[in-house]
Amino acid sequence: MLALQPLQLSRLGILPPRLPPALARALHGPGRPQEHSPTPQYPPLSDSPSHRPSRSAADPKAFMAGLGTVEEKQFQLNRPKHYGWYSFLLGQDHVPVGASKFLEFATHTHTVAGGLPEYFTEPSDRVDRLVEEVAPLVEQTILDLALHTQMGCDVENDRVPFREAGATQWHNREHLRERDRSNMVIRGVHQVLHRHLSSSCPHLLNSSQDFGARNEAFWFRGGVGPDKSMIKKREGDRKAKKKYQADRGALLRAWHSGGIAEDRVDAEGQLRYPLVAEERARAEPFERALQYRGRNTVQVRCADPLPPWVPLEDEVVTTSEVAWSEGAHDPREWSYRAECRQGTNVPGYWPDEPNQHGGLLLHHRTNSYDRHMVASEAWREQNSEQLAREANTAKAMLSCFGWLLPQACHLGFSPITEMTYPLATQACLTDGRTWTHYCYQLNSCDLVKAAKEDHSRSNLLWVGEDQVLYDRLEDGRLIDFNPEALAPLVRQYLRAPVEREEVEAPRTVSSVKDNYQRKYFHGIHRDMYSNRPRHHEKPEMYMWEKIHLVDHKGSFEKQLGLRRRRWFQMAKVDQHGKQHWHPEFKQYDEERHRYVPKCFREPWQRKWGLGRRYSENAPKVTVPLQEKVSEFQMPDVRYNKAKPLTGYTSENNKEFGPGFS
Repeated sequence: MLALQPLQLSRLGILPPRLPPALARALHGPGRPQEHSPTPQYPPLSDSPSHRPSRSAADPKAFMAGLGTVEEKQFQLNRPKHYGWYSFLLGQDHVPVGASKFLEFATHTHTVAGGLPEYFTEPSDRVDRLVEEVAPLVEQTILDLALHTQMGCDVENDRVPFREAGATQWHNREHLRERDRSNMVIRGVHQVLHRHLSSSCPHLLNSSQDFGARNEAFWFRGGVGPDKSMIKKREGDRKAKKKYQADRGALLRAWHSGGIAEDRVDAEGQLRYPLVAEERARAEPFERALQYRGRNTVQVRCADPLPPWVPLEDEVVTTSEVAWSEGAHDPREWSYRAECRQGTNVPGYWPDEPNQHGGLLLHHRTNSYDRHMVASEAWREQNSEQLAREANTAKAMLSCFGWLLPQACHLGFSPITEMTYPLATQACLTDGRTWTHYCYQLNSCDLVKAAKEDHSRSNLLWVGEDQVLYDRLEDGRLIDFNPEALAPLVRQYLRAPVEREEVEAPRTVSSVKDNYQRKYFHGIHRDMYSNRPRHHEKPEMYMWEKIHLVDHKGSFEKQLGLRRRRWFQMAKVDQHGKQHWHPEFKQYDEERHRYVPKCFREPWQRKWGLGRRYSENAPKVTVPLQEKVSEFQMPDVRYNKAKPLTGYTSENNKEFGPGFS
């Protein structure tokens, strides 16, 4: 008798016996666990690389250090801001009264007591002999410039002062005339010393001299207290976050554990002073962008660096105290203004120059802030010497730091990566009569850290005594001329650089082998560092918009009707969000397709109606640079398949990317 299958039995109306549930579960294995629960159950977060943020977002310092060329690092520093950083401008010739402590904090510099280093106090017969040789030449140069040279600023013209442009008048501008005279004396004395000492000093013979060169330095300084706008922003964020979580039945802590020091939190993770927790969170310091701009009268640079004044591990470097006040040092307290501009680090030359290390800078002692200072004549006479001393020290500190930081950037470092070896330089400020000499050593350029304990190294400044070269000019001669005042200056010229061992020379964009990237990235970098105004100005919020459309929304907003919404309104309602509409989130990247002039187009671009259509396929220059890109990346479509290419041979077709094989 044939056995019938279950399906055949069901057709005959005969059903198989049903197994009990226990036996059925035993045959099919254990049952499924309960998939539903009254509370949501989330899987644990994994520590795998897929759950970590990218290196460029999580660690910008590591990404910056991994870039290959100097120009790439300078470009990456400004890449997040298309319209530039909101930077406070520090001028070389504008030092307000009392700003020395702020500049000491801004540059993280410690002034070493005891005068100049030992190099300037060691006895030397060579220095004495050279001082005797150059002293008569310097004296005659000063007399020639004072008695037999007529400056253009002293020549009167026929234009009416205060009525016509270009008229010669110095009312309330005497400091400009004094500045020009000091610069003339500095250049004359420098030419005498450099010409006389070059024959016996090879480093001076092979050095480069810059007159009025462009000196700019950009860095971030942490530990600055929040201003009014930052406090309002933090209050708005706190209110919005509190409302967001209150709507969902959650309690919100009024502080963020990452921004509070450990001594303010107890063992249970709560603040020790809960009543002032919100105020403390609002007053947490943050970093500010600082931009230095100056023009040294004369600067001398060599191919090798000067030997450091002290080792990097010295106690003076690691244990020196720097002016620090928690949450203070707002630059606007000292009349420093701010503007949006690209952060530039330029020591007076481009990274391709062979002489990259600064040896000596000479500058005048004029301070433009003196004419703005409001004080009585008696108070000025009583405190003039002390004010001039503090202003010159702050001026030399800022000039040396603003010259060495761009040099460090040309050597492969950046304002957010730390240095591995120090840089040293020398400075001299003079008006032709009084000469003051300084020595500076840059040990740290990463000043982003907000806590004082996080800074393990300090920059150092040595200040010398004022040397008076002569008392006055009378009857065609210099009264009380003192040749010994030239000895420190001669020692600064004789300071010979030393070749640094086991340090790889930094790469520049000129060493990139790919022609396309080398050409266009060089142009992008130079355009960024020119700081020309953008083609489209940065969008702003007018005062009437802030009053009627942001702070106090009402009937006035309805009266505007359906007119086009402004960028701050589109940032809230458009699907692209603030990343597209808000100007602070616009990056410095290529957006539009590059235009290719007709004379530079390839043969396949000039024919069959294509025109400049394939300019959109020109590869965008990105950071980091690629090893090889095609000059024109054509899509694989019928335009480059149906008709043959003209003007190319089989040897070079394969080097131009897809569509050319």
